[in-house]
Amino acid sequence: MRTVRNTVDTGRTVVCTIHQPSIDIFDAFDELLLLKRGGEEIYVGPLGRHSSELIKYFEGIDGVNKIKDGYNPATWMLEVTSTAQEAALRVHFAELYKSSELHRKKKQDVFNAMGSMYAAVLFLGVQNATSVQPVVAIERTVFYRERAAGMYYALPYAFGKVVIELPYLFIQTLIYGVIVYAMIGFDWTVTKFFWYLFFMHFTLLYFTFHR
Repeated sequence: MRTVRNTVDTGRTVVCTIHQPSIDIFDAFDELLLLKRGGEEIYVGPLGRHSSELIKYFEGIDGVNKIKDGYNPATWMLEVTSTAQEAALRVHFAELYKSSELHRKKKQDVFNAMGSMYAAVLFLGVQNATSVQPVVAIERTVFYRERAAGMYYALPYAFGKVVIELPYLFIQTLIYGVIVYAMIGFDWTVTKFFWYLFFMHFTLLYFTFHR
């Protein structure tokens, strides 16, 4: 598990299933996906330091026993969410989670991320493609005329058109990427930020050059 933790610290995402972890091993995880029998979600979110977020969530449910000092949070969460406890408390943990603020925040985060990428691809991409159409239509006639006269060749002409657009598209990507990345609240790591800029830049390249 120390090796897994070291892998996560390099910026990679690791998903794993673990059976009856100790307190120290359980505390090494950042987030938890807890399912009940049948595959229904009853908790999806951060664990917090010493499982504080997990404990806060379940102790906030009426009737759930408080965790004892030094008790394993992994064991405690399984005990308080068992089928017997659901029957005794007359609650449905899956329904409670679906109506919780934690669940609403997780769908909203996903929609924000998807919405920003959708807007980038369609709005900026189509805008770029539309803006170059009049230029291409005018220059096409010039290119055919000069090529017939032996002045232009297709490869250097196309290469020049690509190179001249690169700095402008990079500036557009940088301005848009910094603003949106900060507003959406993505994870501020160098690797993830530059991957975001990389994909944004090549998306805009595609829309601009495919015409």
